[in-house]
Amino acid sequence: MKGQKRLLYILAVIVVLAMVAAVIKRSVTPRELPPNPKPRTAIVVNSYHTKYAGGYTVEVVGYTGTDIESFILRKDGTATWMLIVPDARKGARTESKKYGKWTASEGKIVISIKGNTGTITEEFNYRNDRFRSTISPGRYLKISQ
Repeated sequence: MKGQKRLLYILAVIVVLAMVAAVIKRSVTPRELPPNPKPRTAIVVNSYHTKYAGGYTVEVVGYTGTDIESFILRKDGTATWMLIVPDARKGARTESKKYGKWTASEGKIVISIKGNTGTITEEFNYRNDRFRSTISPGRYLKISQ
């Protein structure tokens, strides 16, 4: 009986993650993205913006929660950060959404998001097949498929 409950819980988590992945995948198609509503400052776009643009979830080694943090990095250098949480109907909803910009160079992504208390900047360097955070060990970007 305990094993069946655990299996049902695991299946529910898989279903929620699959739904969130579908939402993220749908939201990163450039023609479906709404324009960034915040005023833009000049962003220098280079070939790495094209190479690294897309939707990413933030993975954290050892994290077992159900909330999902994600970034949408557009080719024009604008970025959207979202916190996606499960809802009562076994679906998912966007709890919070913030906007900013991102820059890129060979093996490096720097994302700056305007948060509630100011701009939050995080750098990710490509090591061991992943873009890994330079400020938080175990935190890395995973491309949404």
